[in-house]
Amino acid sequence: MKIPYATIQPTFDYYLAKDHFSAANISNDLDDSIKQAIDERLTKIMPRSDDITNLTQTVSKLMLILDRLKSSPEHIDACKIDCFFVVGSLRMGTMIRDHRIVDM
Repeated sequence: MKIPYATIQPTFDYYLAKDHFSAANISNDLDDSIKQAIDERLTKIMPRSDDITNLTQTVSKLMLILDRLKSSPEHIDACKIDCFFVVGSLRMGTMIRDHRIVDM
């Protein structure tokens, strides 16, 4: 009766793999073109500074109004405000150009 045995998988040998997996040569021209493409894309999607300031001012005014409503709940019959937060792309700093929306 033969006893079954388990085969052992050989480990990956880094010294023998150098001949089979040579290092990739990256040219500087490719790096420069990728950097230039990324810079062009960033200038297209980055929001303008006046959009950010206008949106920030509007949010601060709205937060002031909501804070006043929260601090005096006896004047509101329709609803009660427990808490409110600014969330989303404006808070995280990931706003995209022409996307002037704030999540609260």
